[in-house]
Amino acid sequence: MEFQMLKDRKFWFVVLLAFVLLVLPNGLYTAFDKDEPKYLEAAWEMIKRGDYITPYYNYHYRFDKPILVYWVIVAGYKLFGVNEFSGRFFVSLFGVLTVVLLYWWVSRWKGRDFAFWASLVLLSLLDFIVMSSIAMPDVILTFFIAAALVFFFEGYHRRSKLFYNLAFLSAGFATLTKGPVGLALPGLV
Repeated sequence: MEFQMLKDRKFWFVVLLAFVLLVLPNGLYTAFDKDEPKYLEAAWEMIKRGDYITPYYNYHYRFDKPILVYWVIVAGYKLFGVNEFSGRFFVSLFGVLTVVLLYWWVSRWKGRDFAFWASLVLLSLLDFIVMSSIAMPDVILTFFIAAALVFFFEGYHRRSKLFYNLAFLSAGFATLTKGPVGLALPGLV
């Protein structure tokens, strides 16, 4: 039943639309937020130094955020070279994964038609599109918190340790993305 979604044309339409809206436009504009250039530069300095543990910005320590967002940006740099598109690529993929997660979960509980429209609503939100298209930790955090909540819900309803473990793993990655809020927010919910 879980893999029926892969045969669904609506699912692939949503994935394609998410990819077109969130990933492809990344190289069309320069870094515009005051924080995005700091993440991009700190990741570049990680590569130059060969130090993938300690982030630097303008050759000074930068401990503003945990390490995961820098590693995600570095992965894009290693794959495509150093430019805005590559720095944003994997962050944008987390936006696509958020849409896929929403589609999967809603289709399981409410049906494919409901999942299709719910995914389109998420893709119509300007803030989601913008935050998925810049190299900052917000969409990565959104994905991991949503995954923690969805997997915990599934673990509770299926009585499955696997989904409970996925929930805690997701909360751990959320913590690596933006600090204690990644554990506190799902925990409070």
